[in-house]
Amino acid sequence: MNLIKSFVKFSFGSWVAAVISFFTTPIITLLLVPEEFGRAATFAFTNALLLQVVLAGGDQGFMRFFYEKDIKDRPALLWNSLLPSFFVWMILSSSILFFWKPVSQWLIADEQFVIAVLLSINLFLVLLDRYAFLVVRMQQKGTIFSLLRILTSILNAIFIIVYCRYVSKSFYAIIAASMFSLTITIIISVFVEHRFWFSKTAITKKEIIQVLKYGIPFAPACLMSILFESLDKVFLRTYRGFEEMGLYSAAYKIVALLAIVQVGFSMFWTPVSFEHYEKHPDDTSLYEKTYRYLLVILTILGLLLIGCKDLIILIFAKGYRNAASLMPFLIFIPVLYTLTEITCLGIYFKKKSVWQLIVFGILVVVSFSLNILLVPLFGAKGAALVVALSYTAYFFLRTYVSIRLYPMKFHLGKTMLTFAMLYIVAGLNTFVANKIVGISCAVVALLVYSLFHISTVKDMFIYIRNLINMKMIESNR
Repeated sequence: MNLIKSFVKFSFGSWVAAVISFFTTPIITLLLVPEEFGRAATFAFTNALLLQVVLAGGDQGFMRFFYEKDIKDRPALLWNSLLPSFFVWMILSSSILFFWKPVSQWLIADEQFVIAVLLSINLFLVLLDRYAFLVVRMQQKGTIFSLLRILTSILNAIFIIVYCRYVSKSFYAIIAASMFSLTITIIISVFVEHRFWFSKTAITKKEIIQVLKYGIPFAPACLMSILFESLDKVFLRTYRGFEEMGLYSAAYKIVALLAIVQVGFSMFWTPVSFEHYEKHPDDTSLYEKTYRYLLVILTILGLLLIGCKDLIILIFAKGYRNAASLMPFLIFIPVLYTLTEITCLGIYFKKKSVWQLIVFGILVVVSFSLNILLVPLFGAKGAALVVALSYTAYFFLRTYVSIRLYPMKFHLGKTMLTFAMLYIVAGLNTFVANKIVGISCAVVALLVYSLFHISTVKDMFIYIRNLINMKMIESNR
C-alpha cells in the first residue's frame, strides 16, 4: 500500500502536467507555425545536451549517496554535488557568448546575440531546477513534488499564450515561458526546503572527490545519452529544416499521453528501488513483478494511442495534421525507457557506472549510422523509425549488462514477441497511406495481446482489489 501511495503522490503531478501540456499544445499550434515550433525544439534539445556537460555527473552522485548519509549530512552532500556544476556552467557560458554567431545560426538560422544569452541563462535555471527537484524527490515528498510540476506546467502554458497574444507569435514565446516558469518554481521549491538548502554545511574536498569519482563516469554517459536521444532532431534540423522539425515535435506531443506513465513512474521509482535494495539486497521480486505488469500496461496503452492517432491530431492546427503518421514509432521511447528503468538497476546497484559510457557509446554509433541512412531518404518518418530501432538496442544492451551484474528474471523471449508486434503495427500506421488498414491492425493486435496476457491482467486487478480492501479495513478500524 505504501508503494502505491508513493506512486500516486509522485505521479499525479506529472499526469496533470502532461495533460495540461497536451491540451495547450493545440492552442500553441494555432499561434505558432511549424517553423517557429521547430526553432523552439532546436533550442530545447541543444539546452538538454549542454545541461549534461554542466551537471558533470554531480546529480548522479547526489542520488547515489543520499540514503547512505545521515539526515543532518544531506545538505552538505547537496552543495558538494552542486558546486562543481556551477564552475562548469561559468566556463561553458563564456564559450557560448564568445561564439555567439555560430550558436545563433544553429539555433535559429539567424545571428542574434540575445539567443546566446538566453541559452546561457536557461542553462543556469535548469541546473538549479534539477537539484531543487532532486531535493524534494529524494526525500520522497511526492505531494510537494507533484504540485510543483503542475505549477510549472500551468505557468508555462499561460505565459506562452500571453506572449503570443501581446508580444509576438515567435519561438521566443516558448523559450521565455520556460525561463519564467523555471524561475518561479525554483524560488518556491528552495523556499519550501530552505532548511535543507541553507543549513550549516561542510564543503569538503574529500566529499566533492567522492561525488565526482562516482558521478564523472556518468557525465560522458549522460551526455551521450542525450546525444543519442537528440540525433534524430539534429539530422532533421540539418537535412529537412525547421518546418519538418516542428511537425516531428508535434508528434512527440501526441506521444506525451503515453509519457504520462513514463514520467510518473520514473520520478517515484528511483528512490523506491534504491531504498528497497539497501534494505533487501537479495530480493528481486519487486523489480520482476513491476516489470511484468508494466510491460502489459504500456503495450496496451501504446496500441490504443496508435489506433487513436488520427482522432487526436484533429485538435491540432491544420498545418500539423501530417504529424499523425510520425507518431507510431515514437511510442517506443516511453515504452522502452520506462521498462529499462527497471531492467538496468543492476548497473546502479553495483556502482558500475562505467558501463553507462560503454553502452551509450555503442548506441550513439548505432543511432548515427541509422540516421545518416534513413533521414535523408524518409525525412521525419525515417527519424521516427530510427528512434524505435535505437531504443530497442538501448533496452537490450542495458538489460544484458544489468542482469549480468545483478541477476533478475524478466522473460525476455516474451518481451521480444511484444516488440515485434509493436513494430508491425507502427510500420503499417507510418508507411501505409490507408488509415483503415492501420487502425484495424492496431485494434486486432490490442485484442490478441490482451487475451494472450489475460492472466497478468487478472493478477493486476486482484492485486489492486486486495489493496483497496486492505485500505477499507484500515479505515474502518
